[in-house]
Amino acid sequence: MNENFMMIAEHYTPKGFNMLKKVILLISLLILLLFFMYRAKSDSFMASNSIINVPENSPTIQSAINSANSGDIIHVGAGVHKELLKINKTIQLIGEDPHITTIDGGDAGAVITITASDVQIQGFTIKGGRGEEPYAGVLVYECYNVTISDNLIEENYKGIDLLNSNGCKVFNNTVINNLYAGIKVFGNNNDFYDDIIANNTNGVVISGSTVPNTFYHNNFIGNKNHVLVYVQTMWDNGVEGNYWSDYVGTDTDMDGVGDQEYPLTGDRYPLMGTFTNFAIQYKSQRHFLFIICNSTISNFHFVESNKTINFNVLGRNGTIGFCRIAIPTTLTMELWQGDYVVLINGNSATNTRTWASSTHDYCYITYAHTIAAQNVSIASGSEENTFFPLILTIAIGIPIILIVAILMLRKKRIF
Repeated sequence: MNENFMMIAEHYTPKGFNMLKKVILLISLLILLLFFMYRAKSDSFMASNSIINVPENSPTIQSAINSANSGDIIHVGAGVHKELLKINKTIQLIGEDPHITTIDGGDAGAVITITASDVQIQGFTIKGGRGEEPYAGVLVYECYNVTISDNLIEENYKGIDLLNSNGCKVFNNTVINNLYAGIKVFGNNNDFYDDIIANNTNGVVISGSTVPNTFYHNNFIGNKNHVLVYVQTMWDNGVEGNYWSDYVGTDTDMDGVGDQEYPLTGDRYPLMGTFTNFAIQYKSQRHFLFIICNSTISNFHFVESNKTINFNVLGRNGTIGFCRIAIPTTLTMELWQGDYVVLINGNSATNTRTWASSTHDYCYITYAHTIAAQNVSIASGSEENTFFPLILTIAIGIPIILIVAILMLRKKRIF
């Protein structure tokens, strides 16, 4: 052991320590150099993907598009923006809110024309594309992977026109009151879901596709013609299809899906009520709850303090209403350990059916519509789950209090 110590001591002579200092200094310099190179690269990346605010940084949306680089994000503030937009580069165009942020084309042409792939349009009311071909709210020409979501698209010749465009996604839009068509498609492998397509002359016109386009979880309501289809089209996701306001099928197994296909399109799994998805934020996770319902749903909200989901339903007085509710299994486990109950006006729903898939827990309830809206609540199904935190606190707290009391008594006796 002494010999080993002497060898180590001899090795770390003053000269050896000086050499060690130089090595440490060199390594430190290299680390600093790498750090500054990383920061420079990071700053360069951030600079190439900047955010442009309209009107703060640019007076018009088109001037912001013209000055943007590929990959930039353009945020548009509230107001009516009277412009015809040409998008020829990959950008994200994001409105503050579709109810207060409008792009109005003044019936002078296509309101938004997109000729670049990987573009995203979100959060606008888009109107004023009335006239004739090729007027539209949004015209996507020879592009790939364009995303159009969360918009109100109304009062155009065509609401959305995908022309020679493939692999696009159109979802969570309300497309209403368009003169020729809500959506026109000439392209392949485009997905349309969670849209409301209502009160158009033609809901959807589809032609020129060699790879089928897919439509599911859309609500087709009150169109003069729901569809004009000239090519093969997928009308479901393999499990659920679309809601058609003139569908008259039955649902004997109470799963919210019709027992017979919708004859005009061959939709194999037509929905018995309108489809709506609601987002729930819990523990930094965003979950989506899906409801198929023949009532009007309002005031949907999640109360985190008591872990309940609430909404109101209203329908024509004297008729029977239903809701088919699909909750992610991960959420039911986190909130209620998988044990939940559905209440109507504070009372347990009497006519219910529950089941589960690998991803969701399902519940089907019925109720009689009355003059007033009724409250639907989803909450813990057992008092044990509700009071478990309190029981745990008491179980842990009582022994601690007893131990502290005993120690204080002993200390008092000592002194």
